[in-house]
Amino acid sequence: MNTDSEDFLVDSLHFLALTGLPIHFLGFYFILCNTPVTMKSVKLPMLYLHFWNVVWDVYLSILYVPFVVFPFPAGYTLGLISSDFLNFTQQSCIAVTLLVMIGSANVFFFANRYNRICMLGKPMKKRKKFILIGLNLLFAICSPIPINFLPVDQSYAKKFILKTIPSFSREILKRDDFRVICLHKEYLVISLLIIIAVIGIQLIRLIVKISLELHYSLQASINSASTRTFNIQKAFFYTICFQTSIPVIGISFPVFYMIYSYFTYYFDQSYNNFAIIALSLYGQISTMTMIFVHKPYRKKFLGAFDPREFFTRKTKSIPEVRTNISTASNIKTFT
Repeated sequence: MNTDSEDFLVDSLHFLALTGLPIHFLGFYFILCNTPVTMKSVKLPMLYLHFWNVVWDVYLSILYVPFVVFPFPAGYTLGLISSDFLNFTQQSCIAVTLLVMIGSANVFFFANRYNRICMLGKPMKKRKKFILIGLNLLFAICSPIPINFLPVDQSYAKKFILKTIPSFSREILKRDDFRVICLHKEYLVISLLIIIAVIGIQLIRLIVKISLELHYSLQASINSASTRTFNIQKAFFYTICFQTSIPVIGISFPVFYMIYSYFTYYFDQSYNNFAIIALSLYGQISTMTMIFVHKPYRKKFLGAFDPREFFTRKTKSIPEVRTNISTASNIKTFT
């Protein structure tokens, strides 16, 4: 099968969706049923983040399935959502919204840690939490609006693509559902930079404040009990930093390729398909990272594959049965 074909992209994304859904359901199960009391404060933010990761995976791999032709922000969709209902530009705007929602969920995640570590004695009120979530939600919904309403002459855009890349497939350009989102790089770049800045500034501010608070609190602590508490908080903070950074690192390679292709007009449809496939792995990478970095989830997950765990449980139940039998025989003898 040709890696630059539609069938390769569709089959790959559908396969990843089928293998990813059990992993995602496992993530929901661990968060809801296996989160210990010590992690109770982070349960809701983790569930909120996991939810948007799952929505992203399902949307990209099943509903959206974009056949994108970088170096141009153009293409068509092959997913369950018909292009007659929502065209390529509109479905791409939904994808941007979901990515912003994931970023906002990470902000809420770290805001929860900031509230627990830096706001001791004066925790953030529920009203402020709802305002934080509401503003980020509003920003996520509004962020792709400028991209959606950029004026694009589709006929001129197709001629420009052929002029820039003479080897570009004429069959793709003849499709009725093929659309070019934008030809002016500055508009698209400015829109994306605003999104990155709004989410990035919030995350960096929270991470820096938490790091400084942990540093100064550890230096100021005198008794061993407070030192141990802050050490636990510090270790958990590093754990969630690791949890959120690994998926970002995982998708950084396709993102760098897209940026390189966009600014150099490098075209290779096989690489384009692999970039989309790599982006669809974000949710699965995030879920598996969550399971393995947190000890309660990791222990539960690995215990399911450990035969010693099964035999340990079995042997633990045997003495109880024997005790009951011996007790019954003693009663019978005494009688």
